[in-house]
Amino acid sequence: MDDRQFDALTRTLSDATSRRRALRRIGLAGVAAALVGIFGRQTANAHHCNYEGCGCATGTQHPCGSGLVCCASSPGTPGGAGVCTPRGQCGGGCADRGAACPGYCNWGDGCSGCCSGYCGTRGACDQPPNIGLSCTGGTINPCLYGLVCCPYVPGLAGGAGVCEYRC
Repeated sequence: MDDRQFDALTRTLSDATSRRRALRRIGLAGVAAALVGIFGRQTANAHHCNYEGCGCATGTQHPCGSGLVCCASSPGTPGGAGVCTPRGQCGGGCADRGAACPGYCNWGDGCSGCCSGYCGTRGACDQPPNIGLSCTGGTINPCLYGLVCCPYVPGLAGGAGVCEYRC
């Protein structure tokens, strides 16, 4: 575009609209761009999970694709986090200690598919690393991976204890 064409374009634009109309159009364009950005991003991310082991949500927000199902990491939490896995591997019984962790479990993390509640760092169901360690019955030093804090002094709320499967 040369100088004459640019000048002609600016004259045309300035003659055709008032300041108020121009500001209104700019504002509407900004709102439209924001809405497209918000809704466009949700649509693009809605089907991002197309491989086994990908993070997902059990609700409608980040579903799995490619024939996979979202297997809940914490069953019973509506819309909670999960991992994409083939339909036949989600649910059912749990894997014993030493058995391979189900495909929907992350290594070195809690896993509902392992009977112990923990998937070891090498991909096999294992004993949680904090079993038998000290804990606090409150929220400061809790037990992880489905273990409970069994208090040294029964009935003492928030007192010290030890992490076990059950007291």
